[in-house]
Amino acid sequence: MSTFNWMFDKDRFTVYKTWRHDSSVVYRLTTWTNATAFFGNLLRLGVKTNIIFLKVQKPGFVSAYDALKRAGLELDPAARNGLSNTVGSMAVQKAAFWQTTSGNDIMRFCRRNAKNLEVGVQEVGHMRIFTIVWAPEGGKIRRDDMDAFIEEHFRFQLTHARAGIEGRVVDSIVWVAKTALLADAAAHHGNHDRT
Repeated sequence: MSTFNWMFDKDRFTVYKTWRHDSSVVYRLTTWTNATAFFGNLLRLGVKTNIIFLKVQKPGFVSAYDALKRAGLELDPAARNGLSNTVGSMAVQKAAFWQTTSGNDIMRFCRRNAKNLEVGVQEVGHMRIFTIVWAPEGGKIRRDDMDAFIEEHFRFQLTHARAGIEGRVVDSIVWVAKTALLADAAAHHGNHDRT
């Protein structure tokens, strides 16, 4: 699937949040190395944090989780009954690195289920957001409302990324460093004039 970037299959993803929405279950997965990607972006390395909103058109957490598992995509067992979506549970999910899902497994899942699945991608600031909607029993793939869903449930992160806060922080640091270097160079140049 050409939608995925060249590093996607080498990445690992943690399930951070789960929701019931539109008679479906939505999982939010984020690259396990999101902090590395965030700071890499600050250094202007062009690194993006991969985020996945995976919508499974099954009404309950257990049925959605089990359908994914039968289709060959195993998520963290803690997500089987849904997550509490608190900061504490997100920290526990992050710490459980052995429960991550490989990007390669996600790509294989998408290829195997291509006729009942739709993938979309958008880039916002330091984030690459993938939307995967799967209708495990066939039928209409209901992706229409996912952009609004993401906007509602990921608002803070999207606002932060759209504002370009990282770029402004880096620009400020560069300005301070450049000013200090120029001041230091001027001071040294002045000392050479006296000798």
